[in-house]
Amino acid sequence: MEEKTKSIIRFRWHGWRHFCIPRLGGAGVGWRNLVFFLFSIFYFLNPSSAHAASLYFSPSSGSKQVGTTFTVSVFVSSADQAMNAASGVLSMSSDLLQVVSISKAGSIFSLWAQEPSFTASSVNFEGIVLNPGYTGSSGKLLTITLKAKAVGEAALSFSGGSVLANDGSGTNILTGMGSANFALNVKSLAPAAGQSTSPLEAAGVPTAPRIYSSTNPDSEKWYANSNPKFSWTMGPDITGVSIFGDHDSNTNPGSTSDGLFSNKTYNSVEDGVWYFHLRLRNRYGWGAISHFKFRIDTARPSSFDIVKVEGADDTNPAVSFLLKATDELSGVDYYEMQVDKDQAQKVTENIYKTGNLTAGKHILVAKVYDKAGNFMADSMEFSVAEINSPTINKLPDKLITGDILKVSGKTYPNSVVTVWSQYESADPVPVSVRSDANGNYSVVFPDKLSEGVYKVWSEVVREGGARSGIGEKVSIAVSQPALLQFGSTLISYLSVVVSLVSLILLLVVSIWYFGFRLRKLKSKLRRDIDQTSKILHEQFDALRYEILVQIEILEKVRKKRDLTKEEEKIVAQLRKHLDGAEVNIHKEFKHLEKDLE
Repeated sequence: MEEKTKSIIRFRWHGWRHFCIPRLGGAGVGWRNLVFFLFSIFYFLNPSSAHAASLYFSPSSGSKQVGTTFTVSVFVSSADQAMNAASGVLSMSSDLLQVVSISKAGSIFSLWAQEPSFTASSVNFEGIVLNPGYTGSSGKLLTITLKAKAVGEAALSFSGGSVLANDGSGTNILTGMGSANFALNVKSLAPAAGQSTSPLEAAGVPTAPRIYSSTNPDSEKWYANSNPKFSWTMGPDITGVSIFGDHDSNTNPGSTSDGLFSNKTYNSVEDGVWYFHLRLRNRYGWGAISHFKFRIDTARPSSFDIVKVEGADDTNPAVSFLLKATDELSGVDYYEMQVDKDQAQKVTENIYKTGNLTAGKHILVAKVYDKAGNFMADSMEFSVAEINSPTINKLPDKLITGDILKVSGKTYPNSVVTVWSQYESADPVPVSVRSDANGNYSVVFPDKLSEGVYKVWSEVVREGGARSGIGEKVSIAVSQPALLQFGSTLISYLSVVVSLVSLILLLVVSIWYFGFRLRKLKSKLRRDIDQTSKILHEQFDALRYEILVQIEILEKVRKKRDLTKEEEKIVAQLRKHLDGAEVNIHKEFKHLEKDLE
């Protein structure tokens, strides 16, 4: 928060105070050199001197006004050797000081062997720094918020403590424990929280400005934003602005101007309840003070445990859980519960009961939110035991068409039994009834049975919602009556005989038809061949006559003169071809007649 020269709360770092022995020399001081030499040997050979650690407060002094709160931090110094654990018991006068809260923010401790706690007059802590430990002179352990209760000199001191070295043996290297003293006085100026009028207000001075915050608008709500922003309006006559922030609701920011501005942003503010104080100045002087309360909580809840409420009936589908969570600052706001992949539910009580779940394993995912919106998550696996499926009495191996299906069996008393009947590949048909006090049940399906195979199975839901799995599926064959079966068989045989006779008749008719068609085709071919033979013979006879005429002409020429070789050749070839053609034609017609037969 803002630090000012004249502010009520001041912060001052506590540093090491080193000392050294001056160099000695000159006549008559030999014994002093000897003493210094022996002291040096003792100092460097003494392990506690070589590896020293101390616990101290910062700030270790100051003046505080009664009714205000202020913070004091506990530090460890171990500059020569790494330390890995420290503990302490702080004491104070409970009639002068009151512990308001303890903060672990910024602590070098990685783990807490014992969570910091406080009583009316003491504070206890014990923490661990993981390997390689801590080496340095300003290791912050925790911060204590105190309230000044009455006028007096209030002292803080260590009534016990330890600092353990990171040497594998846990050597206690604590050599010093500091103290702090604060002068508690009565306030000289005490405006009430929320009031805008100062007792020193003069005529014409500015009125108390109204403070706005975009990050922490509601003073009664907690926010996880550690960078609060504040703004206010100023008139043109404003010549100075004085601001301050602390844990006190009535702090006067003072009469020293911090500049001329209309907004302020703080960064990395520690968790807790804070007040922003604002005062404006004009040419008449400083005006009334405005106080704006804001709450910051950036830490998630400190612990969260889920405990399943065990019962005698592990088949109960509605499972209850006890939610145990703590939040040191803003407090637990609500829980967010989700079972498996169902929609998450908001729960404000620390008892959560699920809806009716199916048998088997389930996952519960839970989150606890504090009033600033920080959350911590946890999960657990749990199971719901499955109840036994209903039994189905032995059914007849065969049923006939037109019968009504009746299913009976035994299950839990006064439970809802659902029996399904499925014909072949059709959709299953369910019928539900309630079992009697002895667990007996009976179901009748209204539709008459058809020929084929039916499958029957069942399920039960007990009082309270526990549901069983699907029972064993039983198959039932449905057939026609015996007389109808004989008739059906006879009809089947007759159908086969009629079909066979019809096939034979069809084959005979087909053979006759194809024979008839073949004979008709054969007769037609014979007529065509005879006609062709007649025409061919007529044409060949005409050709023969013409060739013989030509040969006769050449024979007449032979009587008058000798024929040339060419003419002799022509006569011989004509006779040869004419005789050969006649023989071949006669032969081919003989072959055709033979093939036709």
